[in-house]
Amino acid sequence: MIARALRSKRKYVAVICILVCFTVAIYQVTSWIRVQKPPPYPIRTSDLGTFDYGEATLDYGSAPNLTCTPVRHVAFVKTHKCGTDTLAMGLLRLAQEYNLEVLLPRHYIWSLNWPRPMPPKSGIVKPRKSSNRFDMMTLHGVYDPARWDSFMEEDTAYITILRYPIDQMRSIFEYFSIGKVLEDMTETHLMSPLDEYLQHPERFDFEEQNYTHWMRGFNILKYPMSYDLGYEHWGGRQDAFVRFLSRKFRMVLILDHFDESMIVLKHELCWTTRDILMKKANKTPERLRSNATEQLSWSVRDALWRQLAPVDYAIYELFNATLWNKISTIPNFHREVQDYRILTDKATILCNRILGTGDVQARMRLKANGFHDETWVDYDFCVRFSRPFLCTVDYLKRTRYNLSQVLDVEGPTVKTFIEEQCRAECSHTTWMNCPPHNEPPRDAR
Repeated sequence: MIARALRSKRKYVAVICILVCFTVAIYQVTSWIRVQKPPPYPIRTSDLGTFDYGEATLDYGSAPNLTCTPVRHVAFVKTHKCGTDTLAMGLLRLAQEYNLEVLLPRHYIWSLNWPRPMPPKSGIVKPRKSSNRFDMMTLHGVYDPARWDSFMEEDTAYITILRYPIDQMRSIFEYFSIGKVLEDMTETHLMSPLDEYLQHPERFDFEEQNYTHWMRGFNILKYPMSYDLGYEHWGGRQDAFVRFLSRKFRMVLILDHFDESMIVLKHELCWTTRDILMKKANKTPERLRSNATEQLSWSVRDALWRQLAPVDYAIYELFNATLWNKISTIPNFHREVQDYRILTDKATILCNRILGTGDVQARMRLKANGFHDETWVDYDFCVRFSRPFLCTVDYLKRTRYNLSQVLDVEGPTVKTFIEEQCRAECSHTTWMNCPPHNEPPRDAR
């Protein structure tokens, strides 16, 4: 009996020891994860002393020897809910650093009159260049080849970004609250509006509905990626449309492989790693995600949407395959992607700290290796790296073209929304009330 009791006691002790060790291990792992995350705002200046402003940790040899010429004329055709604000923010940063002329509308800030044709020249800011052409385009607009070419420099590289079609469609559905639109159309409560639309699209006539003030008579769910790329001009000739895009576009990124796409873009346009450092932006907030009951599986939704938007699937599958063909030609590709991710994380953490404390002297040296030259991330970079997209558009209009009342022309609702967005995104920094209005002078940096 005594021996049995001792053995039982040893078992209990062993179980307790295992639980204690497991708990300690979980604590250590979660503590490590917390350390890796960027610190929340605000950051105390005294905290900066504990941050490693050191060099990148990867070293693959000497800096790359670039023999190509960087492409500085870029027209970006923005698709919806495909991560385009992230890329557009990065392009506008380059436009400021390289003093590139950006095509901007005089009377709008959201877009180039999307979803309708681009404004006439009188509705576009006048370029400062003698050629009267622009170096870069980054706003939403329906792509019209002849019209866009008339504004851009002749050697402009056209780029865009795509996303797996059913994922993009669902994101659009949630972001624009299409479920409520469908309920208003039918005057009924729908258990799963998305699934109802996929199964019975004929029940919902968008073109007869005035459901928002900016999309009157327009169905945003009608092959959304291809619509942005100008498919309406092709009269349903899908094959000809796809062939044209494959010839016209220098680079098509894939959101599902964003980091990989950025490395291919870097090689395609002869850019540096610093050029492609971009802060992720505009992820759909959880509060906008639908709580509707899901009746159909993802695979069934995918099959139904493929029937409704075959052209979106055609262009996605073509350019996804093209991306991976290009990847196969780049040596040490996966190590370069790893290097890019590390540098992006370091730049994001550093900029969070710099802008959270106002330390204009803080810098991070990115050591040259086989993938990038030596460069520095500093306050000036961080302001442009972190400034929200619409705030940057407003800033460029005010500083370059003296359009001080640009926000007023779209009405008080739009003006208030953008100002609140800028304030929410930027008020944690030392350039209070958003950098477009109170950016520090250069001699203070």
